[in-house]
Amino acid sequence: MSDNATITESVASNAKGAVEDVAWRNLPCHLNPSDMLGQVPRKTVRNGTIAGDMAMYDSANFYVCTVGMVDTSNVGKLWVDYEVEFFVPQSAPTTYLPSQATLVTRAGTQTLATGSSTSLLWDAPTYDPLRFAGQNPAGGFSVFTPPAGAYLITVTFQANDSSAEVFSIQTGMFKNATNMFGVTQNAPAIAGGASLMVTTKYIITFNGTDTFTFKATLTGAAGTLTIPSNSAVLTVELA
Repeated sequence: MSDNATITESVASNAKGAVEDVAWRNLPCHLNPSDMLGQVPRKTVRNGTIAGDMAMYDSANFYVCTVGMVDTSNVGKLWVDYEVEFFVPQSAPTTYLPSQATLVTRAGTQTLATGSSTSLLWDAPTYDPLRFAGQNPAGGFSVFTPPAGAYLITVTFQANDSSAEVFSIQTGMFKNATNMFGVTQNAPAIAGGASLMVTTKYIITFNGTDTFTFKATLTGAAGTLTIPSNSAVLTVELA
């Protein structure tokens, strides 16, 4: 524990793991690591005084207390034996994902012609342990050829219309040339331009040569229809 030093004999005697005896005898004290580590089983190393919660750094404070001694300047000798296991934290992707998942995004803006079914373009995968986008390391692609398996695919993007008008969004998850699943939504007219976030999610099975393409159809009247930069995200998990 990282509590402050005890100030009375009764408090010290009731501390978990406390042992007592006369000062002229050997007094072993065995502490259980699980009692000391508490709710933070792994600690951060520090090399000096810092501000913050010491429970994140210190496993325990060991106190030697004496009662009724005339001179406490030289009570005895103290030996402390301990073992420490160090570990190196693993770097995680900027967006949290399960250990077996693929993340693909789009940094640039994509403009869509009204009423035209258009394949979304993707950048190089941010995180791809499934090798779902493995054949497209350079980015700027729209077609995936994933390894054989069943995948839960989720695509989220923002659709914008520069005009204050109602416009519609249709999406489609295509396996080869077949639309497996899609959604249709209407974006309300908003002063200064209309906008809507759209999410499509579906489980699709691939045989190793099947292709996957995500398409969107934006239909408006007067405005410019776009998928703005950094708004499109594709995640893939094992189903």
